[in-house]
Amino acid sequence: MPCFSPYDVIIFDCDGVILDSNSMKITAMGNALRNAQYPNDLIDTAINTFLNNFGKSRQYHCQYFVETLHGLQGQQSIDLQKSILAHYSQAVEDEYLKVPMTEGAFALLDSLKNKPLYVASGSEEAQLIRTFEKRQLSQYFKGIFGSPETKSNNVKSIIVQHPGQNILFVGDAVADYQAATANAIDFIFYSPYSNVKETMLEMSKTHHFPVIHSF
Repeated sequence: MPCFSPYDVIIFDCDGVILDSNSMKITAMGNALRNAQYPNDLIDTAINTFLNNFGKSRQYHCQYFVETLHGLQGQQSIDLQKSILAHYSQAVEDEYLKVPMTEGAFALLDSLKNKPLYVASGSEEAQLIRTFEKRQLSQYFKGIFGSPETKSNNVKSIIVQHPGQNILFVGDAVADYQAATANAIDFIFYSPYSNVKETMLEMSKTHHFPVIHSF
């Protein structure tokens, strides 16, 4: 795509950008909360929080659900977080291999294969690397980065490998925009699969970042 031509290095978010996995993750988190016996009256609030803060790590979300929303601390908090994470991680591990790529993503990656490409995601890094290897997508990327390191720090790690080069972040969530701006690189919002599309479109008017509606 012409909008990518000026950039030497391109960083992609994964969920909702490379893989059509946003809805899958929302469903997986809901099931994980129920399976871990998280309080039923708080599940809708937790899921809504998860949806609106997509792109942050699963560890961040679980701690917020258990300590801030549910009010648990100490060993009770640790045990419930571990249970939620275990159920969620297993569900995502299975479903990551089944979800389709976003429309046009494969052709886009193929067209950009002469540029250094990276993934910076809120997903667990080891799980993401396994998924990309099994789906034969690793060949397109110079590096695949995820949690528990923050997205902003992962972007910073990529930038230091390419001093003086023009770098772009392509994402679909507020956390993606924040990671780009924290590191003073350009950002493009990829809209079709975003959980927070309306929020991001409003932000694009205020912060003047470009929006693309298809690859």
